[in-house]
Amino acid sequence: MRAGQLLLARWPGRYDPYVRAAHFAIPSAESCLIIVNKGEHKARPYEVGDVLDVLAPVGKGFRLEASTRRLLLAGDEWSLAPLLALANEATQKQVAVTLLIQQSSSVGRFYEALLPLDVEFQVAPQLDISAELLDWCDQVCVAGPRSAYVRLKERIGQSAVVHTAGFAQAVVVPTMPCGVGACLGCAVETTRGLRLACVEGPVFDLMELVV
Repeated sequence: MRAGQLLLARWPGRYDPYVRAAHFAIPSAESCLIIVNKGEHKARPYEVGDVLDVLAPVGKGFRLEASTRRLLLAGDEWSLAPLLALANEATQKQVAVTLLIQQSSSVGRFYEALLPLDVEFQVAPQLDISAELLDWCDQVCVAGPRSAYVRLKERIGQSAVVHTAGFAQAVVVPTMPCGVGACLGCAVETTRGLRLACVEGPVFDLMELVV
């Protein structure tokens, strides 16, 4: 699996809920750590030793340009999994990575143990990317609330720097009933029309999203 791709999971033989839950994963050489989205499976959380029925990989991941040398990642505490996976991919390619995290004071910093040592990260109460950070980076990838996407689109639009397509990439994860593009249930509105998150996402060009 590449950073930004999904896995759709449920317990074998169970159809409650009928729709599989969409999760991100951080793959490694020997294992795969599943990061569960906020609010998923409230009735019965996953436990160590559970066997899951998994459909993966689903969708297209982040696209790291060959010319990228400075990568900015930004997300809230519940949306970090695809960004953590991308941080690992980028550092292996000698890309400088800065991670901006919106975090409440009540949640521990679980992500510190999952980040490469050479990734700089900043914690803030709001996911607000400054013009200075945008000027610094060659690409920015975000995962979080739609309100943060709106602010970032406005800031990029106000920038004096002309950014090419794919400069800003954002994660959108609607409910995915089938995961293969057959049911049309995960359509996302973009400036190029409706796009299916399970086959054309869940990573989209931020400037094409209708938010």
